[in-house]
Amino acid sequence: MHCCFCKKQQSANIKFIMSPSESERAYICEECVPVCIDAMNQSDASNAEAPCSFCYKGAETVRTFSSSGKAPNATLCEECLAVCMAILEDDSPATGE
Repeated sequence: MHCCFCKKQQSANIKFIMSPSESERAYICEECVPVCIDAMNQSDASNAEAPCSFCYKGAETVRTFSSSGKAPNATLCEECLAVCMAILEDDSPATGE
């Protein structure tokens, strides 16, 4: 298993989020989620024509962002990136008590 964006292999030190799709699985690591969100926030328009690799909504429906790595190339939409960020926030240890 590897991140579809940075191609890092899964390890005990890196958390991965898996797409909910039963057919083609896509993975994104915890390090790529904020990078993708920052890149999408800096972009005015969709830079991908393929559907989101997580929810399969098309670029005509949601704004998508494509990985810059070599195949298999993944595409994520704003909505799925927000879900990934929420998952990582829920998974982080509590602080300040």
